[in-house]
Amino acid sequence: MANSEFITILKRKIKNEIVNDPLIVKAFGSPDYDETDLDFSGEDVGENYIFSWDQDTKTIKETMTFITLQVNIKKYRENWVKPQLIITIYSHSNHMKLNPKEFPGIDANRNDYLSQLLDDKFNGRTTIGLEYDPDRISLMGKFELSENYEGVLNNSFAYRQLIFETKDLNYSLCDGR
Repeated sequence: MANSEFITILKRKIKNEIVNDPLIVKAFGSPDYDETDLDFSGEDVGENYIFSWDQDTKTIKETMTFITLQVNIKKYRENWVKPQLIITIYSHSNHMKLNPKEFPGIDANRNDYLSQLLDDKFNGRTTIGLEYDPDRISLMGKFELSENYEGVLNNSFAYRQLIFETKDLNYSLCDGR
């Protein structure tokens, strides 16, 4: 696999795991979410609230929470590359508070809670992909959280950004295979 092919595969695998996690889906706080609605699924969240590219929040007029996925790959020593997954959680300032009836005992804002769930899900993993996924990615190193920080993007959106890193073979040394 070429190093750049890893970008698309990793984003797809991460998105797939997120939409298959009912607690993370619930934490997005979609106005369409109804846990009793059997037709609502993580796929609805995946289509509307998870993007494999960055977003310009100035174009978003809704009060919502969404995440973006970015992957960067940099050379690391001679035979290795260091893939980096950046998950950025954006929440409208009026969407930061979790409903205590839906999340009893959780004393965190939406961005912090989502980051906790994502950290629990991905940090320390050596494979990415669901258990029943025949094309799971086996990583050469652990998927480790290297940064988790927050900020205010503008007067409407706050964010929390998680950066996970691992190491892998530099496939360009193998003629891209």
